[in-house]
Amino acid sequence: MQDNTTGTPQKNHVITPKSTLSFYNLQYRLENGEYVVWRIGDDDFYVLPEEGKRAIELLKTGMPVEKVQKILDEEYDAQIDLTGFITSLLNTNLLSAFDGYDLPEKTYKKNSLPWITKTHAGWFLSKYALMLYGIVFFAGIGTLISHIPLFPQWSDFFWAPSTSLVLLVNICIGFGFVALHELAHLFTARALGIPGRISFGTRLHYLVMQTDVTGIWSAPKNKRYIVYLSGIFCNLLFASVFIILLSYIPFSPLITGILKMALLTNILVIVGEFELYMRTDLYFVLMDFLRCRNLFHDSLSYARYVLNRMIGFTGLRKRKLNNPLLHLPHHERRSIQVYSLIAVIGSIVSLGIFAFYSVPIALRLYETAVISLVSGYSEGKLIHFIDGSVTLLVEVLFIGLYIYAFVKNHPRIIAFVTANVLPFRKRR
Repeated sequence: MQDNTTGTPQKNHVITPKSTLSFYNLQYRLENGEYVVWRIGDDDFYVLPEEGKRAIELLKTGMPVEKVQKILDEEYDAQIDLTGFITSLLNTNLLSAFDGYDLPEKTYKKNSLPWITKTHAGWFLSKYALMLYGIVFFAGIGTLISHIPLFPQWSDFFWAPSTSLVLLVNICIGFGFVALHELAHLFTARALGIPGRISFGTRLHYLVMQTDVTGIWSAPKNKRYIVYLSGIFCNLLFASVFIILLSYIPFSPLITGILKMALLTNILVIVGEFELYMRTDLYFVLMDFLRCRNLFHDSLSYARYVLNRMIGFTGLRKRKLNNPLLHLPHHERRSIQVYSLIAVIGSIVSLGIFAFYSVPIALRLYETAVISLVSGYSEGKLIHFIDGSVTLLVEVLFIGLYIYAFVKNHPRIIAFVTANVLPFRKRR
Protein backbone atom coordinates (compact mmCIF):
# COMPACT_ATOMS: atom_id res chain seq x y z
CA MET A 1 0.00 0.00 0.00
CA GLN A 2 1.42 3.35 -1.04
CA ASP A 3 1.70 6.18 1.50
CA ASN A 4 -0.36 9.23 0.50
CA THR A 5 2.26 11.64 1.90
CA THR A 6 4.17 13.35 -0.89
CA GLY A 7 7.54 15.02 -0.86
CA THR A 8 11.02 14.89 -2.30
CA PRO A 9 12.75 11.60 -1.38
CA GLN A 10 16.20 11.82 0.14
CA LYS A 11 19.11 10.60 -1.95
CA ASN A 12 20.86 9.04 1.07
CA HIS A 13 18.27 7.42 3.29
CA VAL A 14 19.29 7.55 6.96
CA ILE A 15 17.73 4.66 8.85
CA THR A 16 16.91 5.68 12.42
CA PRO A 17 15.08 3.85 15.25
CA LYS A 18 11.98 5.90 14.40
CA SER A 19 12.04 5.19 10.64
CA THR A 20 8.93 3.72 9.05
CA LEU A 21 8.39 2.03 5.69
CA SER A 22 5.45 1.62 3.32
CA PHE A 23 5.17 -1.27 0.87
CA TYR A 24 3.34 -1.98 -2.36
CA ASN A 25 0.93 -4.94 -2.53
CA LEU A 26 3.16 -8.01 -2.16
CA GLN A 27 2.70 -11.73 -2.66
CA TYR A 28 4.67 -14.60 -1.11
CA ARG A 29 5.27 -18.22 -1.99
CA LEU A 30 7.15 -20.77 0.14
CA GLU A 31 9.66 -22.91 -1.77
CA ASN A 32 12.49 -25.05 -0.41
CA GLY A 33 12.32 -23.41 3.01
CA GLU A 34 12.59 -19.87 1.59
CA TYR A 35 10.02 -17.26 0.61
CA VAL A 36 9.77 -15.87 -2.90
CA VAL A 37 8.33 -12.35 -2.64
CA TRP A 38 7.28 -10.04 -5.44
CA ARG A 39 5.18 -6.98 -6.06
CA ILE A 40 1.83 -7.72 -7.70
CA GLY A 41 2.00 -6.82 -11.38
CA ASP A 42 5.80 -6.78 -11.41
CA ASP A 43 8.28 -9.28 -12.84
CA ASP A 44 11.11 -8.85 -10.31
CA PHE A 45 11.28 -11.35 -7.45
CA TYR A 46 13.32 -11.69 -4.28
CA VAL A 47 14.15 -14.71 -2.13
CA LEU A 48 13.99 -14.21 1.63
CA PRO A 49 14.46 -16.37 4.72
CA GLU A 50 11.61 -16.64 7.19
CA GLU A 51 13.10 -13.79 9.26
CA GLY A 52 12.99 -11.48 6.23
CA LYS A 53 9.35 -12.24 5.50
CA ARG A 54 8.45 -11.68 9.15
CA ALA A 55 10.32 -8.35 9.17
CA ILE A 56 8.35 -7.14 6.13
CA GLU A 57 5.06 -8.18 7.74
CA LEU A 58 5.88 -6.16 10.85
CA LEU A 59 7.16 -3.13 8.94
CA LYS A 60 4.02 -3.12 6.79
CA THR A 61 1.94 -2.39 9.88
CA GLY A 62 3.70 0.98 10.22
CA MET A 63 5.78 0.04 13.26
CA PRO A 64 9.02 2.00 13.67
CA VAL A 65 12.32 0.19 13.16
CA GLU A 66 13.19 0.03 16.87
CA LYS A 67 9.94 -1.77 17.76
CA VAL A 68 10.29 -4.24 14.87
CA GLN A 69 13.89 -4.91 15.90
CA LYS A 70 12.81 -5.73 19.45
CA ILE A 71 10.06 -8.12 18.30
CA LEU A 72 12.38 -9.96 15.89
CA ASP A 73 15.13 -10.36 18.50
CA GLU A 74 12.63 -11.84 20.95
CA GLU A 75 10.92 -14.16 18.44
CA TYR A 76 14.13 -15.61 16.98
CA ASP A 77 16.28 -15.31 20.11
CA ALA A 78 19.05 -13.74 18.04
CA GLN A 79 20.35 -10.33 16.98
CA ILE A 80 18.73 -9.66 13.59
CA ASP A 81 20.49 -7.13 11.34
CA LEU A 82 17.32 -5.21 10.53
CA THR A 83 19.18 -2.06 9.44
CA GLY A 84 21.15 -4.01 6.84
CA PHE A 85 17.97 -5.71 5.65
CA ILE A 86 16.18 -2.36 5.22
CA THR A 87 19.21 -1.02 3.32
CA SER A 88 18.80 -3.93 0.90
CA LEU A 89 15.05 -3.30 0.63
CA LEU A 90 15.72 0.29 -0.46
CA ASN A 91 17.39 -1.13 -3.58
CA THR A 92 14.28 -3.12 -4.54
CA ASN A 93 10.92 -2.13 -5.97
CA LEU A 94 8.99 -3.47 -2.96
CA LEU A 95 8.95 -0.17 -1.04
CA SER A 96 6.60 2.67 -1.92
CA ALA A 97 7.72 5.19 0.75
CA PHE A 98 10.39 5.75 3.40
CA ASP A 99 9.82 8.01 6.41
CA GLY A 100 6.80 9.56 4.72
CA TYR A 101 8.51 10.31 1.41
CA ASP A 102 7.44 8.57 -1.81
CA LEU A 103 10.23 6.57 -3.40
CA PRO A 104 10.83 6.82 -7.17
CA GLU A 105 9.12 3.99 -8.97
CA LYS A 106 11.16 1.74 -11.20
CA THR A 107 10.57 2.09 -14.93
CA TYR A 108 9.85 -1.17 -16.73
CA LYS A 109 10.14 -2.13 -20.34
CA LYS A 110 6.86 -2.77 -22.12
CA ASN A 111 5.69 -6.34 -22.55
CA SER A 112 5.84 -7.83 -26.03
CA LEU A 113 2.45 -8.23 -27.73
CA PRO A 114 0.44 -6.78 -24.82
CA TRP A 115 -2.82 -7.38 -26.72
CA ILE A 116 -2.40 -11.13 -26.11
CA THR A 117 -4.32 -11.70 -22.89
CA LYS A 118 -4.05 -14.49 -20.37
CA THR A 119 -7.26 -15.93 -21.81
CA HIS A 120 -5.90 -15.94 -25.38
CA ALA A 121 -2.66 -17.58 -24.33
CA GLY A 122 -4.57 -20.10 -22.25
CA TRP A 123 -6.10 -21.55 -25.40
CA PHE A 124 -2.70 -22.95 -26.38
CA LEU A 125 -2.49 -24.82 -23.08
CA SER A 126 -6.07 -26.04 -23.03
CA LYS A 127 -6.87 -29.74 -22.70
CA TYR A 128 -7.87 -30.07 -26.35
CA ALA A 129 -4.78 -28.23 -27.60
CA LEU A 130 -2.50 -30.51 -25.57
CA MET A 131 -4.30 -33.57 -26.97
CA LEU A 132 -3.75 -32.26 -30.51
CA TYR A 133 -0.04 -31.62 -29.81
CA GLY A 134 0.33 -35.16 -28.50
CA ILE A 135 -1.35 -36.73 -31.53
CA VAL A 136 0.82 -34.77 -34.00
CA PHE A 137 4.02 -35.45 -32.06
CA PHE A 138 3.55 -39.22 -31.75
CA ALA A 139 2.35 -39.44 -35.36
CA GLY A 140 5.57 -37.71 -36.40
CA ILE A 141 7.71 -40.05 -34.30
CA GLY A 142 5.96 -43.09 -35.72
CA THR A 143 6.32 -41.80 -39.28
CA LEU A 144 10.03 -41.09 -38.83
CA ILE A 145 10.64 -44.60 -37.50
CA SER A 146 9.01 -46.06 -40.63
CA HIS A 147 10.73 -43.54 -42.92
CA ILE A 148 14.30 -43.37 -41.60
CA PRO A 149 15.71 -41.70 -44.78
CA LEU A 150 13.68 -38.60 -43.84
CA PHE A 151 16.05 -37.91 -40.95
CA PRO A 152 17.69 -34.54 -41.75
CA GLN A 153 21.09 -34.43 -43.48
CA TRP A 154 23.51 -31.50 -43.63
CA SER A 155 23.02 -31.41 -47.41
CA ASP A 156 19.35 -30.47 -46.90
CA PHE A 157 20.60 -26.95 -46.19
CA PHE A 158 21.42 -26.50 -49.89
CA TRP A 159 18.08 -26.88 -51.65
CA ALA A 160 18.89 -24.59 -54.63
CA PRO A 161 22.02 -23.91 -56.75
CA SER A 162 22.01 -20.16 -56.01
CA THR A 163 23.95 -19.46 -52.78
CA SER A 164 22.32 -16.07 -52.29
CA LEU A 165 18.82 -17.51 -52.64
CA VAL A 166 19.64 -20.34 -50.24
CA LEU A 167 21.18 -17.93 -47.75
CA LEU A 168 18.35 -15.41 -47.90
CA VAL A 169 15.49 -17.92 -47.68
CA ASN A 170 17.21 -20.06 -45.03
CA ILE A 171 17.86 -17.06 -42.79
CA CYS A 172 14.25 -15.90 -43.11
CA ILE A 173 12.87 -19.36 -42.36
CA GLY A 174 15.39 -19.86 -39.55
CA PHE A 175 14.45 -16.59 -37.88
CA GLY A 176 10.79 -17.48 -38.37
CA PHE A 177 11.10 -20.72 -36.41
CA VAL A 178 13.27 -19.11 -33.75
CA ALA A 179 10.57 -16.43 -33.40
CA LEU A 180 7.93 -19.15 -33.00
CA HIS A 181 10.15 -20.80 -30.40
CA GLU A 182 10.26 -17.56 -28.40
CA LEU A 183 6.55 -16.95 -28.89
CA ALA A 184 5.93 -20.33 -27.26
CA HIS A 185 7.78 -19.07 -24.16
CA LEU A 186 5.82 -15.82 -24.26
CA PHE A 187 2.42 -17.53 -24.64
CA THR A 188 2.97 -20.07 -21.88
CA ALA A 189 4.25 -17.35 -19.53
CA ARG A 190 1.30 -15.11 -20.43
CA ALA A 191 -1.07 -18.02 -19.75
CA LEU A 192 0.32 -18.06 -16.20
CA GLY A 193 -0.11 -14.30 -15.87
CA ILE A 194 3.65 -13.66 -16.07
CA PRO A 195 5.01 -10.69 -18.08
CA GLY A 196 7.35 -11.43 -20.98
CA ARG A 197 9.49 -9.49 -23.45
CA ILE A 198 11.11 -10.76 -26.66
CA SER A 199 14.36 -9.15 -27.81
CA PHE A 200 17.61 -9.83 -29.64
CA GLY A 201 20.68 -10.76 -27.64
CA THR A 202 24.14 -12.28 -27.95
CA ARG A 203 25.70 -15.41 -26.48
CA LEU A 204 29.40 -15.63 -27.22
CA HIS A 205 29.50 -15.18 -31.02
CA TYR A 206 25.85 -16.14 -31.55
CA LEU A 207 23.07 -13.71 -32.37
CA VAL A 208 19.94 -14.98 -30.60
CA MET A 209 16.35 -14.11 -29.88
CA GLN A 210 15.42 -14.33 -26.21
CA THR A 211 12.35 -14.02 -24.02
CA ASP A 212 12.67 -12.31 -20.66
CA VAL A 213 10.30 -14.02 -18.21
CA THR A 214 12.06 -13.06 -14.98
CA GLY A 215 8.77 -13.16 -13.11
CA ILE A 216 8.59 -16.93 -13.72
CA TRP A 217 9.95 -17.44 -10.20
CA SER A 218 6.59 -16.35 -8.83
CA ALA A 219 5.09 -19.54 -10.32
CA PRO A 220 5.35 -23.06 -8.83
CA LYS A 221 8.23 -25.21 -10.10
CA ASN A 222 6.08 -27.52 -12.25
CA LYS A 223 4.64 -24.47 -14.04
CA ARG A 224 8.11 -23.03 -14.58
CA TYR A 225 9.19 -26.21 -16.40
CA ILE A 226 6.30 -25.73 -18.84
CA VAL A 227 7.57 -22.26 -19.75
CA TYR A 228 11.20 -23.42 -20.00
CA LEU A 229 10.42 -26.35 -22.32
CA SER A 230 7.63 -24.81 -24.41
CA GLY A 231 10.06 -23.54 -27.08
CA ILE A 232 11.56 -27.01 -27.61
CA PHE A 233 8.09 -28.57 -27.73
CA CYS A 234 7.12 -25.99 -30.36
CA ASN A 235 10.05 -26.99 -32.58
CA LEU A 236 9.32 -30.70 -32.04
CA LEU A 237 5.73 -30.08 -33.09
CA PHE A 238 6.73 -28.35 -36.34
CA ALA A 239 9.34 -31.03 -37.04
CA SER A 240 6.62 -33.67 -36.64
CA VAL A 241 4.35 -31.80 -39.08
CA PHE A 242 7.11 -31.61 -41.71
CA ILE A 243 7.92 -35.32 -41.34
CA ILE A 244 4.27 -36.22 -41.88
CA LEU A 245 3.94 -33.90 -44.90
CA LEU A 246 7.13 -35.20 -46.54
CA SER A 247 6.07 -38.81 -46.00
CA TYR A 248 2.53 -38.77 -47.34
CA ILE A 249 2.20 -35.86 -49.79
CA PRO A 250 4.09 -35.82 -53.13
CA PHE A 251 5.42 -32.26 -53.44
CA SER A 252 7.50 -30.80 -56.24
CA PRO A 253 11.31 -31.04 -55.84
CA LEU A 254 11.52 -27.35 -54.87
CA ILE A 255 8.86 -27.58 -52.14
CA THR A 256 10.32 -30.87 -50.92
CA GLY A 257 13.75 -29.25 -50.64
CA ILE A 258 12.40 -26.28 -48.66
CA LEU A 259 10.44 -28.57 -46.31
CA LYS A 260 13.53 -30.68 -45.67
CA MET A 261 15.51 -27.55 -44.92
CA ALA A 262 12.76 -26.38 -42.52
CA LEU A 263 12.88 -29.77 -40.79
CA LEU A 264 16.66 -29.49 -40.46
CA THR A 265 16.32 -25.97 -39.05
CA ASN A 266 13.94 -27.10 -36.30
CA ILE A 267 16.21 -30.00 -35.36
CA LEU A 268 19.24 -27.67 -35.16
CA VAL A 269 17.31 -25.24 -32.94
CA ILE A 270 16.54 -28.12 -30.57
CA VAL A 271 20.15 -29.36 -30.60
CA GLY A 272 21.36 -25.85 -29.78
CA GLU A 273 19.35 -25.93 -26.55
CA PHE A 274 21.72 -28.63 -25.24
CA GLU A 275 24.60 -26.13 -25.12
CA LEU A 276 24.27 -25.89 -21.34
CA TYR A 277 27.32 -23.64 -21.01
CA MET A 278 25.11 -20.85 -22.33
CA ARG A 279 21.78 -19.73 -20.91
CA THR A 280 19.63 -21.96 -23.10
CA ASP A 281 16.21 -23.38 -22.22
CA LEU A 282 17.71 -26.58 -20.84
CA TYR A 283 20.14 -24.51 -18.78
CA PHE A 284 17.17 -22.99 -16.95
CA VAL A 285 15.70 -26.47 -16.44
CA LEU A 286 19.02 -27.58 -14.95
CA MET A 287 19.31 -24.45 -12.81
CA ASP A 288 15.83 -24.96 -11.36
CA PHE A 289 16.37 -28.69 -10.84
CA LEU A 290 19.61 -28.05 -8.93
CA ARG A 291 17.90 -25.27 -6.91
CA CYS A 292 20.55 -22.73 -7.89
CA ARG A 293 19.11 -19.24 -8.09
CA ASN A 294 21.88 -17.74 -10.23
CA LEU A 295 23.84 -20.67 -11.62
CA PHE A 296 25.43 -18.89 -14.60
CA HIS A 297 26.68 -15.75 -12.82
CA ASP A 298 27.77 -17.64 -9.69
CA SER A 299 29.73 -20.02 -11.92
CA LEU A 300 31.42 -17.12 -13.71
CA SER A 301 32.35 -15.58 -10.35
CA TYR A 302 33.80 -18.89 -9.20
CA ALA A 303 35.73 -19.33 -12.47
CA ARG A 304 37.23 -15.84 -12.05
CA TYR A 305 38.11 -16.71 -8.46
CA VAL A 306 39.93 -19.89 -9.56
CA LEU A 307 41.76 -17.98 -12.31
CA ASN A 308 42.85 -15.28 -9.86
CA ARG A 309 44.09 -17.95 -7.45
CA MET A 310 46.14 -19.52 -10.24
CA ILE A 311 47.61 -16.11 -11.01
CA GLY A 312 48.27 -15.67 -7.29
CA PHE A 313 50.30 -18.89 -7.16
CA THR A 314 52.62 -17.40 -9.79
CA GLY A 315 53.32 -14.43 -7.52
CA LEU A 316 51.75 -11.90 -9.89
CA ARG A 317 48.91 -11.11 -7.49
CA LYS A 318 49.39 -10.64 -3.74
CA ARG A 319 46.00 -9.65 -2.37
CA LYS A 320 43.86 -12.17 -0.49
CA LEU A 321 40.98 -13.70 -2.42
CA ASN A 322 37.58 -14.60 -1.01
CA ASN A 323 35.73 -17.63 -2.34
CA PRO A 324 32.45 -16.26 -3.79
CA LEU A 325 30.64 -19.52 -2.96
CA LEU A 326 31.05 -19.34 0.81
CA HIS A 327 27.84 -17.36 1.30
CA LEU A 328 25.77 -19.82 -0.74
CA PRO A 329 23.87 -22.85 0.62
CA HIS A 330 25.93 -26.04 0.69
CA HIS A 331 23.76 -27.82 -1.91
CA GLU A 332 24.55 -25.11 -4.51
CA ARG A 333 28.34 -25.09 -4.16
CA ARG A 334 29.14 -28.45 -5.76
CA SER A 335 26.68 -27.83 -8.60
CA ILE A 336 28.24 -24.43 -9.33
CA GLN A 337 31.78 -25.86 -9.28
CA VAL A 338 30.84 -28.57 -11.80
CA TYR A 339 28.86 -26.20 -14.00
CA SER A 340 31.67 -23.61 -14.02
CA LEU A 341 33.99 -26.28 -15.47
CA ILE A 342 31.37 -27.17 -18.11
CA ALA A 343 30.87 -23.47 -18.94
CA VAL A 344 34.60 -22.79 -19.36
CA ILE A 345 35.29 -25.89 -21.48
CA GLY A 346 32.12 -25.43 -23.55
CA SER A 347 32.91 -21.77 -24.23
CA ILE A 348 36.48 -22.56 -25.27
CA VAL A 349 35.30 -25.33 -27.61
CA SER A 350 32.56 -23.12 -29.07
CA LEU A 351 34.94 -20.22 -29.70
CA GLY A 352 37.46 -22.66 -31.20
CA ILE A 353 34.87 -24.02 -33.62
CA PHE A 354 33.95 -20.43 -34.49
CA ALA A 355 37.59 -19.51 -35.16
CA PHE A 356 38.58 -22.60 -37.14
CA TYR A 357 35.31 -23.39 -38.94
CA SER A 358 32.78 -20.55 -38.93
CA VAL A 359 35.26 -17.78 -39.74
CA PRO A 360 36.89 -19.62 -42.69
CA ILE A 361 33.45 -20.52 -44.05
CA ALA A 362 32.34 -16.90 -43.78
CA LEU A 363 35.53 -15.66 -45.45
CA ARG A 364 35.07 -18.12 -48.30
CA LEU A 365 31.46 -16.99 -48.61
CA TYR A 366 32.57 -13.34 -48.80
CA GLU A 367 35.27 -14.20 -51.32
CA THR A 368 32.83 -16.08 -53.53
CA ALA A 369 30.31 -13.24 -53.28
CA VAL A 370 32.89 -10.59 -54.22
CA ILE A 371 34.10 -12.67 -57.18
CA SER A 372 30.51 -13.10 -58.38
CA LEU A 373 29.86 -9.40 -57.91
CA VAL A 374 32.98 -8.29 -59.81
CA SER A 375 32.67 -10.86 -62.59
CA GLY A 376 28.98 -10.16 -62.98
CA TYR A 377 29.68 -6.43 -63.34
CA SER A 378 32.69 -6.73 -65.65
CA GLU A 379 31.24 -9.49 -67.84
CA GLY A 380 27.66 -8.22 -67.81
CA LYS A 381 26.27 -11.31 -66.10
CA LEU A 382 23.30 -9.96 -64.16
CA ILE A 383 22.57 -13.22 -62.32
CA HIS A 384 26.11 -13.40 -60.91
CA PHE A 385 25.99 -9.73 -59.93
CA ILE A 386 22.68 -10.14 -58.08
CA ASP A 387 23.89 -13.36 -56.44
CA GLY A 388 27.01 -11.68 -55.04
CA SER A 389 25.17 -8.50 -54.02
CA VAL A 390 22.43 -10.32 -52.11
CA THR A 391 24.94 -12.54 -50.30
CA LEU A 392 27.00 -9.55 -49.12
CA LEU A 393 23.91 -7.57 -48.17
CA VAL A 394 22.50 -10.41 -46.04
CA GLU A 395 25.82 -10.92 -44.25
CA VAL A 396 26.28 -7.20 -43.58
CA LEU A 397 22.75 -6.92 -42.18
CA PHE A 398 23.37 -9.96 -39.99
CA ILE A 399 26.62 -8.51 -38.61
CA GLY A 400 24.94 -5.15 -38.05
CA LEU A 401 22.13 -6.80 -36.10
CA TYR A 402 24.66 -8.65 -33.95
CA ILE A 403 26.52 -5.41 -33.15
CA TYR A 404 23.22 -3.67 -32.32
CA ALA A 405 22.19 -6.48 -29.96
CA PHE A 406 25.62 -6.57 -28.30
CA VAL A 407 25.69 -2.81 -27.69
CA LYS A 408 22.12 -2.84 -26.34
CA ASN A 409 22.63 -5.80 -24.01
CA HIS A 410 26.15 -5.02 -22.74
CA PRO A 411 26.10 -1.32 -21.77
CA ARG A 412 28.78 -1.81 -19.11
CA ILE A 413 31.28 -3.19 -21.63
CA ILE A 414 30.56 -0.36 -24.05
CA ALA A 415 30.90 2.20 -21.24
CA PHE A 416 34.24 0.68 -20.18
CA VAL A 417 35.60 0.72 -23.74
CA THR A 418 34.38 4.29 -24.26
CA ALA A 419 35.86 5.53 -20.99
CA ASN A 420 39.17 3.66 -21.07
CA VAL A 421 40.19 2.20 -24.41
CA LEU A 422 39.14 4.98 -26.80
CA PRO A 423 40.68 7.88 -24.76
CA PHE A 424 43.91 5.91 -24.51
CA ARG A 425 44.13 5.44 -28.27
CA LYS A 426 43.33 9.12 -28.79
CA ARG A 427 46.15 10.20 -26.44
CA ARG A 428 48.61 8.08 -28.35
